[in-house]
Amino acid sequence: MTAVWILGPHVGYRREARTLLIDTPQWQLQIDNAPAGLDLALASLANGMLAAHSGLPPALQQQLMECEALHALPAPPADVDRFLEGFFALCDLWALGVFASPFWPRFLDGQASAGEVFGLLGQMYHRTVGADLHNRCAYERCPLPSLRPLLLSHFQDERGHAAMIADGLRRCGAPGCRVVDNPALASTRRLIAMMVSFSSLPATYLGCYGVFHAPVTIRDAATVQQQFAAFAQRYPFAAPAFDAVSRHAQLDYRLGHEEIMLARWLRVQGPPDGEFVLGTLRGARAAAAAFRAIFDELFSLRPAAAC
Repeated sequence: MTAVWILGPHVGYRREARTLLIDTPQWQLQIDNAPAGLDLALASLANGMLAAHSGLPPALQQQLMECEALHALPAPPADVDRFLEGFFALCDLWALGVFASPFWPRFLDGQASAGEVFGLLGQMYHRTVGADLHNRCAYERCPLPSLRPLLLSHFQDERGHAAMIADGLRRCGAPGCRVVDNPALASTRRLIAMMVSFSSLPATYLGCYGVFHAPVTIRDAATVQQQFAAFAQRYPFAAPAFDAVSRHAQLDYRLGHEEIMLARWLRVQGPPDGEFVLGTLRGARAAAAAFRAIFDELFSLRPAAAC
C-alpha cells in the first residue's frame, strides 16, 4: 500500500567515518559500518516521499517508528476524517518537540528574565506582522480556484491584528516598545520567508497550520484565555502584552478559525490524493522545525537578554 513516509522534524543524523548516528527525541541510534546509501535514504525521508516502502532496512525502519522518529500516513487516505486524525496526531507530536526547546522550562517555571519574556512576546508580534504578508501571497498565488475564496477571507480576517499586540507591548513601557521597534530575530524572519515561499504550494502552505494550531485539543477561547492569564500571573510586568496576545487568539475563535483551513476545505473537496498528503506533511514538518529554531535562538540569546 502506498504511503507518505517522512522523518520527524526534530530528528538529526550525522556520519562519523563508517558510523552513522541518528539523534531522535527519545534516544540516539548508532549504526556501525553504515553504507553510504543510508544517508541518501534519510535525506529523502527528511523531505518526505510517496512510496510503498520507506527505503530503509526493515530493522532500522522498525526502530525509527518505535521511537517516533519515522512516520507514515496512507496515501491516498480512505476518507477525510481518517486523514485529519492522522495528520493532527503527527502535528501534536511534532509540536511537543517544539516545546522541548530549553527555552521553555525556565519560562514555564516563571524563571525567565524580563529580556527573555519580552523577546518571546516580540517574536509573537513580528510573527503576526509577517502573517499579513504570507496570507496575502497565499491568496494571490493560489493555483486552486476553489481554495482562493477561503484564502482571501482568511487574509481579510487576520489583516492588521499585529497592531493589537503592539499596543499591549507598548503599555508595558520601554522594554515592550523596544521589541516592537527592533527587527525580528533571524529565525522569525526565516519562518516568515518560508511561508511566503510556500504560498504557491497550497498543500504545503495549509499543512503548516496544523503545527501553528497544535495541539488539536485546544479548541476553545476559554482554554487560551486561561493559558495566557497564567503567563501574566508569572510575569506581571508583561501582563498587558500577554493580555493582548490572548485577545488576539480569542478573536481568532470568534472568526471561526479554531478549525484550520485545510480541514474546512477538505471537508468540501473530499479526501486528498497522495501528492497532497505529501505536501501537507512537508509543510507541517517545516513549520515545526522553524518554530523550534525561534525558541532555540531565544535561549541562545539568554545571557544578553536581561533588561
